[in-house]
Amino acid sequence: MSSFDWHITPSDRFTYESKFSKFSNEDNEVTLSQLEPLYQTSHLSQSEFAQIWTLVSLSSSSINQEQFIYFQHVLTSRRKGKPLPIGVPLHVKEAMLNAKGEKKMFTRYVPGTRDIAASAWKDAAQLQEEAEVVEQDIIKFEEDRADAESKLAELTQTSDEMNGLASYKKNHLSSVRDDVTILRDSLKLLNSDAAKRGAVANVAVSDTGNNAQQQEINSIIAKLQLEKQRLEEKKRQLQAQR
Repeated sequence: MSSFDWHITPSDRFTYESKFSKFSNEDNEVTLSQLEPLYQTSHLSQSEFAQIWTLVSLSSSSINQEQFIYFQHVLTSRRKGKPLPIGVPLHVKEAMLNAKGEKKMFTRYVPGTRDIAASAWKDAAQLQEEAEVVEQDIIKFEEDRADAESKLAELTQTSDEMNGLASYKKNHLSSVRDDVTILRDSLKLLNSDAAKRGAVANVAVSDTGNNAQQQEINSIIAKLQLEKQRLEEKKRQLQAQR
């Protein structure tokens, strides 16, 4: 049986009764569509809201005040983070039906849940049938659990492989960065050597130019000396003729 606390304090009951009067129709009942404003402020999913309705409506299209009180109680508990109950206890169901003026108990069927409290009203054949269904559910649960464990193991292995690959990539990247640093240092040395060689070549070119200029000056001086000698010789010849 679910551990859900079905006890409603007097103050909560008074609050829920006051709220029921805001939604109830002329028949003093409430339909699911009339609870649309309550759903909008419930902060619950549509599925959970509908599940609570199915739980307390007892297959009816509308609920009375007592059912609404339990509806609001379950809704409030769910909003506080408590899990939804899997069924309605016998004493709660009787309170709901007595408020409706119904004395006959019946089993409410909710897909995916089993009303254990209603088992006391079933005969041996029905109980045997339900036991077989429970056994099938257990087998299905074990299969699902085994499948989940298998998938978890695969995910764990994949995670380990990914972590190993990430570690390899990280180490490889570190090695590549070291190689890049070495290449950059080597490039700096090459650039430095090239600069030095360029400077030496410029000096050599400068010296070669200076030598050529000096040779040209020497040639001009030699020519001037020859011209001077020629003029002096001509001067002497003129003086001799006088």
